[in-house]
Amino acid sequence: MGLKKELQKTYLLKYKFLFEENKQIKIDAESGRADLAAHLNEFRKRLTQDSSNQVESFDKLFFPKDASVESCNILTPETEDGIIKSKNKNNSKKPVWFKKLFREIVFMTHPDKINNFPIPAVVKKYSKIYLLANESYENDIYSDILMIGADLDLELPPEQVKKYILPKIDTLSSQIKDAKEGVGYQWAHITFDQKETFLSNYLRQLGFVFTKEEVKEVLIRRSNRKVG
Repeated sequence: MGLKKELQKTYLLKYKFLFEENKQIKIDAESGRADLAAHLNEFRKRLTQDSSNQVESFDKLFFPKDASVESCNILTPETEDGIIKSKNKNNSKKPVWFKKLFREIVFMTHPDKINNFPIPAVVKKYSKIYLLANESYENDIYSDILMIGADLDLELPPEQVKKYILPKIDTLSSQIKDAKEGVGYQWAHITFDQKETFLSNYLRQLGFVFTKEEVKEVLIRRSNRKVG
C-alpha cells in the first residue's frame, strides 16, 4: 500500500531538502579538511628532525605515505554510504517503474529538448537534472529518480515512494549528523579564536606542543594567503 498524495509530497520535499543539505555539508567538510591539512603542513615545517623523529610521526598521523604533503588531505571521506557504487549496465534487471520514470525525465530534460530554450537559468536547471537522472539511473539510486520525478511534477508510484524515500530520509539524517560532527565540517564553521584553541588542543593531545604565539602566527599566515 502506498502513501496518500499529500503525505507523499511532504516526504519527497523533506528528502529533497536533506539531499541538498547533505550535498552542501560534503562541500563544506571537504573544504574544511583541505584547509586544516594546509594549516597542519605549516606546523610540520616547524618541526625538527631530532631523536624523537617528530616529522616522521607527524606524517604518519596526518599525511599519506609516499605522497606530497602539499597535495594531501587528512581524513579522506568515504563515498556515500561508505560504499563505492559500481555502474549497473544491465538494463534488463532494472525495475519497470524505474525505467519508465527515467524515460519520462529524459524526455523532458534532454539537451536536444532544452538547448534552444530562451531562458538560460531554466536550461542550466534542466541540464543539472538530466545529469543527476543519468547518474541515478546508472547506479540504481531509486530515491533520487523519485525526487527528480517529483520536481518535474511527474506521476510517481506511491508504493515506491514509501519503499525508497522513507528509509533514505533516515539515512540522510544520520549522514548529516555524522558529517557535522566531523573535523572537516567543524573546522570550516568555527571562528578564528576557536581555531586557535582547537589547533593547540588537537596537536597537544597527539604529542606536538606549539606555543600560543606559533599557533596564532600560522592562522594569520593562512588567513592572509586566502585574502591574497
